[in-house]
Parts: sequence; structure tokens; C-alpha cells
Amino acid sequence: MGRHSTFLKRAQQLSCKHPFSQPPFSQHGMARFQVSFINAAIQQWKDLRARLAAALDPTLGDACLKSRPVSPNFLPPQPHGIAFRPDRDAKSLLHPLDVEPGGKRNGLLFIPSTYDHKQPSPMILMLHGSDASGMNCAHLFRWEELEEHRVIMLLPDARDACGRTWDVNVGGFGADVRFIDRALKRLFENFNIDPSKICCAGFSDGASYALSIGLPNGSEGPHGPFTHIMALSPGFMRLSSLSPVRPKVFISHGVNDKVLDINHCSGHIAYRLESMGFPPPDAHQGSFIFHEFLGGHCVPTEVASRALRWFLD
Repeated sequence: MGRHSTFLKRAQQLSCKHPFSQPPFSQHGMARFQVSFINAAIQQWKDLRARLAAALDPTLGDACLKSRPVSPNFLPPQPHGIAFRPDRDAKSLLHPLDVEPGGKRNGLLFIPSTYDHKQPSPMILMLHGSDASGMNCAHLFRWEELEEHRVIMLLPDARDACGRTWDVNVGGFGADVRFIDRALKRLFENFNIDPSKICCAGFSDGASYALSIGLPNGSEGPHGPFTHIMALSPGFMRLSSLSPVRPKVFISHGVNDKVLDINHCSGHIAYRLESMGFPPPDAHQGSFIFHEFLGGHCVPTEVASRALRWFLD
């Protein structure tokens, strides 16, 4: 009896040392493995969903902008080619862009009379709709509000000779991206721009273009200059790339829009953005605002003011 007990005890000791005598995981270890496996699978699904929602099309060309704000220490005391007048005459606030001297389509630059080169100013790149020019968007925001907050506004013209629309809407990224990049470079080299308040905005076709170039150029280091995107009645977005840094997004659309249907356009864009990892859109606050209003294909003054406040907050 004693010998048999000793044999069993020795066998149990040996079995504990055998590599196949124990299951590879304890119950606790298996549970942790299952949780980590499930989490990895969920993350892979989210990444796949985001890529599908982004629908990146590299054949559209390069939408990346190279211009970045310049340190105030390297700015000239007086911007080149801009003469300021300390009055509120409208003509003193709008200046020709003149990125391509002699060109028929350049654009405008709104410089508030309250601008002070010692203080950083917020900046808006405002993109016009189809069959238009920068001048058509010059009065979209109330100038009193822009003056109060020292907001500089860049209003480029699309390169299309007839002003019909922006390059990606009729093919791919090209002349308009290069022109905007040169205009931003000139602006950044002459004005003290707040790098935490740079908005890519637009109306209608310009709103579609703002999304299409704003998302690949989300702010932070080498990724791009834009901290905010303001899409007012957009139709779509076409993306060739996507910045890992997500800018804040404001979308507004009229529920009675007969030109660009809110459900087929902004509603679909909001769904794609959420699928790409943006938080669910909110109507009032947050990094992704989706504001519906009673109206058609337009930007009511109260909607423009609300979008501006969201950007400046």
C-alpha cells in the first residue's frame, strides 16, 4: 500500500512537469485571451469600416497642402502690398489676392481693421459655390463679427476660367490645390495667424471642396493647417487621402434645399464621417456639428453667425 501511494505521488509530480499535461491556459488566462482577441477583431472591423467609408481614391491626385503658419518672430512689421486704413470703409477691408499677377481670376483677402500683427488672428479659407467667385462669399459672415474677433478671410477664385466649380468636382486635385497652397503661403508669411484657429470653409460646391481638402489636411505638425472645417450645404466629399488628425467639423443644410437634397448629401456625408471614426453628430456642441435649418440652398445670417461662433469658441 505504501509503495503504491509513493508511485502515484511520483506520477503526479512528473505529470505536472510534462508540457502537455496541463491545458495551455487557465480559465482566467483563456478569458483574457478571448477578450483581447475580440477587441482586436472589433478594432480591425472599425478600421475596415473607416477605410470603406472614406472611400479613398488615390487616382484623384494629391490634395495635401504644404503651407504652414510662420512664427511671429519672422513676420514683417507691415504685410507686403497691403495698405491699412484705420476706418471701417468696406473698400479698406477687401484686398486683391494677386497670387497670379495679371490673371483674370485670383480672389480677395479680407483684413479686419482691428488686425494687430502682435496678436495672432483666426483665419478662414472661404471657398465659393459653382458659377461664382470669392466676391460672392465676401459678405457671407457679418463683417462686424469678423472685425470684433480680428478674423482674416482668404477668398480664392477657382482656376476654372468660367468659375464653374473646383478641380476635383470635374476630375481630380490639381490647379486649385496648388493655387490655394500658394495663397496660404503668402498669407502665412505676412500675417500673424493663430495655428489653433484655421478653418477651411465653403458653400455648396465650395463646401464639398472644403471637406475634400480639409480632411486630408487636418492640423498638427506635418499633416496640415486646418483645425476646423465648415461645410455649408455640401453635396459630397471626394478623398484621395486622410489625415490622422481629425479637424472639427460643422455641417449645415436647409431641410427644403431643392438643389442639393439634405438626406442624399449632408445626411450621407454625416454617416460617412461617423463611420470614419468621428463622434456622432450633435446639433448644438462638440467636435462634429450637424445643423439643420428651415430654408433652401442658402446660408441664413443666423446660421453663418452660429458657425462662426462655433469656430471661435
